Amino acid sequence: MSSGHIFASGKLACTLIPGRLTVVKAGLIDVLELDRLSVGYDRAPVVRDLTLTVGHGEVVALLGANGAGKTTTLRAVSGLLKPVSGTVRLAGQDLAGVSPTARARLGVAHVPPDRGIFFGLTVAEHFRLDGTDLDAAAGHFPALRPLGSRKAGLLSGGEQQMLAIARALSRRPRLLMLDEMSLGLAPVIVERLLPVVREFATSHGTGVLLVEQHVHLALKIADRGYILSHGELAASGAAGALSKDRALLAASYLGGPGDGPPVGSAHG
Repeated sequence: MSSGHIFASGKLACTLIPGRLTVVKAGLIDVLELDRLSVGYDRAPVVRDLTLTVGHGEVVALLGANGAGKTTTLRAVSGLLKPVSGTVRLAGQDLAGVSPTARARLGVAHVPPDRGIFFGLTVAEHFRLDGTDLDAAAGHFPALRPLGSRKAGLLSGGEQQMLAIARALSRRPRLLMLDEMSLGLAPVIVERLLPVVREFATSHGTGVLLVEQHVHLALKIADRGYILSHGELAASGAAGALSKDRALLAASYLGGPGDGPPVGSAHG
């Protein structure tokens, strides 16, 4: 799908290549494709030659130690960073030159480590700001309903994260990117949030790219995983296989052989 123009209609997608027309099922076109992506700051690459895909209804974990390039990758996909080289495609469309706002309209939802919420607004006002209502959005997290009149700054960390994720889900995105959603939260809270993300991906066909410090919790709901090390792809594979390979995870600075939470942070 790297050449030609792709457009979708119903459940079919067409690729226009000079001299011929190819029709394939839309599900065969990945929601997200990174093709040899290199991106960084001040022209110094942090991520180098990364190739990665996220399919429809698929949860993909992006793992790696502090500074591995995880957050940088997500910022490139959402348009906050311009790639040095390589391509970012959303459902076959090259996003080069597409602004962050336009990417959001195309279906990219990005929940950053700071959750992107406004402390001075109430829970209900957040949803009105997004053009939806609390009752509809709170279907994913019923605990938000009685908090409608409470300002976001007065919510617990777990409640703030529920709000951030519920806002993203209410937009019915093609691609949902979650960057360290567990930051500052107890693992027991994370265990309540991640299954909602998994169920939404399965039921709505949304592709999810998940950066998560609790590696084994992430791999528990993920279909596949990619491990970054110093900005380069170190390993990839099925989530089940990766979760069982403790030596690989330890070698990637994700945690030792013990059962404690692995090392990681939002500054990837």
